[in-house]
Amino acid sequence: DCLLSRGLGDVYKRQTLIPENYKHRVDMFGLCAITLAEDGLVWNMRILNDGALSRKYGYNEHASAAAPEKIVEIISVIDACLDQQAQRGSQYLVGDAVSAADIYWATMSMCITATPPEVMPVTQQNQGMLKFFASNSKRPEIAKVLSPRILDHQRYILTTYCETPAVLGGDLSVSYTHLTLPTSDLV
Repeated sequence: DCLLSRGLGDVYKRQTLIPENYKHRVDMFGLCAITLAEDGLVWNMRILNDGALSRKYGYNEHASAAAPEKIVEIISVIDACLDQQAQRGSQYLVGDAVSAADIYWATMSMCITATPPEVMPVTQQNQGMLKFFASNSKRPEIAKVLSPRILDHQRYILTTYCETPAVLGGDLSVSYTHLTLPTSDLV
């Protein structure tokens, strides 16, 4: 019983993340594919640098050199969808309601943006990952296509439909465990 089949729950009146309209379904699954599938956003982000994980995704110098332009093309496709949808009066990637494409894009595109701590707090365990994600957003070719529309959509979806702050576990970098309250302050 996955999230895609269950939808967003009672809060959103059992709205499903897969559109009823078949044309919208095709669009949604296509956007999910360029975000999640082989040679998509996440795939290409993983092969930007050499390492154990990137080698599992087929890292080589040629693939790594081609990855930034593929990421740029994917961001440009998403931006064009958001622009077309805005012209129709919709703030979503497909149709007039949140879909899996919005959720997957908003969460996975964090790998190419500087994610603010109110969305994902920095922990001892994730600080390296978040620095890597932020550095991706500073690559000139990627920075050029990260439009305000892309960033606004990401923030809207994350703060409206996802649990934020997203604490992925670990010890917060700014730890309050060293603070001790006098026992008289305890209720």
